[in-house]
Amino acid sequence: MEKADDDDESPEERQEAEVEALKAIYEGDFEDLREKDVWKVSRPPEFTLRLVPNHDSKGLLEQHVHVVLKIKMSEDYPRSPPCVIAVQESKGLSDDLVAVLQAQLQDRAQQLVGEVMITDLAQMTASWLSGHNKPSFASFYEEMEANRRVKLQKEEETLAREKRMSSIMEKKEQEAVREEVAKNMEMIKEERQRLKEQERKRHLGQQQAEEEDVGCHDDVVKRSSRTSRRMARSTSVSESGGRDHVR
Repeated sequence: MEKADDDDESPEERQEAEVEALKAIYEGDFEDLREKDVWKVSRPPEFTLRLVPNHDSKGLLEQHVHVVLKIKMSEDYPRSPPCVIAVQESKGLSDDLVAVLQAQLQDRAQQLVGEVMITDLAQMTASWLSGHNKPSFASFYEEMEANRRVKLQKEEETLAREKRMSSIMEKKEQEAVREEVAKNMEMIKEERQRLKEQERKRHLGQQQAEEEDVGCHDDVVKRSSRTSRRMARSTSVSESGGRDHVR
């Protein structure tokens, strides 16, 4: 929406500029009814817009409803609302719903007086149609079958979603188990290395102790051998002295 500026452009200029914008936006869904005039007399724009529901988040939306709006701008539009805002044609909507839509368009137009508003009204209509985009039925049985199919589709979608979630959870659980097993294996490996190191140190200590015991034994043997030799020398000297005394 753009605020009309009386000092810059006249209402006629604003009207024609908005018509050109609508042609560019809606292309074949826009029809300028002035082109059908037999007498080419200048008059305020009068046109139709064919509108359908907005696309949903997935892209294209199956269209069960549409409307054709007929709009005629007033002489001083946008200083005043369009003099005609009517639902000229509709599909898939009851008369009551059409009346509701038309009343809402009239209210919205009053709120936007002073601003170019047709694009805003068109967007509002497309959004409203999205909320009422439901198939019409020729009989109660047809409606019941359609509802059954919708319910079945929703159940299938729910089941598929649950399966996907279950698969995701199962993968996460498997990954957690693998991580836990890897963690335990690493702990076991570290514990084995620790025990192996302890055994190596124990064995080294035992070996050192044995070597020390052997060294001590050798010392004892050496001291005993020296003592024995001294005793033997002492005994030999004593015996030699005794023999000399006897002579």
